[in-house]
Amino acid sequence: AAILEEMVSALYNQSFGSNRLDHRLPNGWKTTTIAHSYRITMGQSPSSNTYNTQGDGWPFLQGSADFDLRFPRIRKYCTSPLRTVPRGHTLLSIRAPVGDVNMAETESCIGRGIAAIIHETGATSYTYHCIRALQAAIRQHDQEGTIFGAITKKQLQNLPVIEPPRRTIAMFESLAKPIDDQIRYTAAESRLLEHARDQLLLRLLT
Repeated sequence: AAILEEMVSALYNQSFGSNRLDHRLPNGWKTTTIAHSYRITMGQSPSSNTYNTQGDGWPFLQGSADFDLRFPRIRKYCTSPLRTVPRGHTLLSIRAPVGDVNMAETESCIGRGIAAIIHETGATSYTYHCIRALQAAIRQHDQEGTIFGAITKKQLQNLPVIEPPRRTIAMFESLAKPIDDQIRYTAAESRLLEHARDQLLLRLLT
């Protein structure tokens, strides 16, 4: 509660900027682009002969077909990954459909249908919720391809964002990350129960 009160005070108990573009923002906040403070890793698909479904190698995520409500469902693995991302990075679908968002539950290999994004502070929850807030702008690129929608790294980098002070980001992270961690634990537990159910049903049926 004390952290929340401090965050609200930092947001609202201060004067607002006079800059023509940022006149609605508190002092210390600014309008910038993703390129200014986010790191983007574009996926690259390995050769298909390195894929398997037996759990050998790295979890492999090709695109939004692997996405679930918050965390991907691992369907394939890859023994020779080309692009990998750590747990906690925000995953964005960059090929049709453009704009779906998930979070990497484990270290993973990402294919060309996915970009991984993280704020330069390493704030995983802040990154996830900011990219979710940009979904409408990102999805405008869904119909721009000649055959199917796609968004490039340069287009991602040029998307406008509002950047608060680092102290505000740290306060948000301290509040949001424990909640997101609990969601991750609950999602993992749910999948274990699903696996146990499927195994029990198989035995009952046989």
